[in-house]
Amino acid sequence: MNELNNVNPICNGLRPKFSEDIPLIYIDLANNCMKESACDRPSASDIQKVLDNWTKENYYVNVLEKADIKSDNFKTEHSTNSYENSIIKSSSINSESILFSLPYS
Repeated sequence: MNELNNVNPICNGLRPKFSEDIPLIYIDLANNCMKESACDRPSASDIQKVLDNWTKENYYVNVLEKADIKSDNFKTEHSTNSYENSIIKSSSINSESILFSLPYS
């Protein structure tokens, strides 16, 4: 397994950097979901509770609406082809990284 850790930056703790335009609530949730130990990550039901909570409180609804508007404006201003300018392209997904980041049972 050590050989894989040397090759795979995700196993060595590589995580994405977020734009300052991304709402902190998204960043916090994403960082929790990317914790190194699977035991420390929220379960699907925990994530669902967080998302449900966001839709019930006006503060979160406003944050999410503003983020959607910024995202739409960015896409409109910078996109000539939505497939060329997508944030995550299917060709950039490394299936080995996904496989090796999953917890072993």
